[in-house]
Amino acid sequence: MNDKFVDMPKCMADKYETADFIASDPVQFPRRYSGRDAEVSGFIASWLSFGNRKAIIGAAERMDREFGGSPYGWLMDRQYVKVYNYLTRYGREEDKKVQKNRVY
Repeated sequence: MNDKFVDMPKCMADKYETADFIASDPVQFPRRYSGRDAEVSGFIASWLSFGNRKAIIGAAERMDREFGGSPYGWLMDRQYVKVYNYLTRYGREEDKKVQKNRVY
C-alpha cells in the first residue's frame, strides 16, 4: 500500500483531533453528548452549518441551550416546533414548506 495513503489520515488526525481545534469548530457540539443525544446534536449542528465558523458556532450554541441537556429528548418531545423558523433561516419560502412537510 502507498505510504501516502497511510500517513495522510494520521497527519489529519494530528492536526484536527486536538482540543484547540475542536474548541473552535462546530464538531464540539456533538462531542458534548453521547449516543442518541450526540447524533441529534451533530445533525442539528450540520443543518446550521452555512457561513463562517463563528456564525455557525453561535447558531449551534443557541440551539444547544434549547436542548436543555438532552437533544434527543428535545427532538422526541417535538420542541423543535417552537424554533422551526430559526432552524430554517436559510432558503426560500418554498424550500421551507418542503422541509416542514418532511419534519412534521
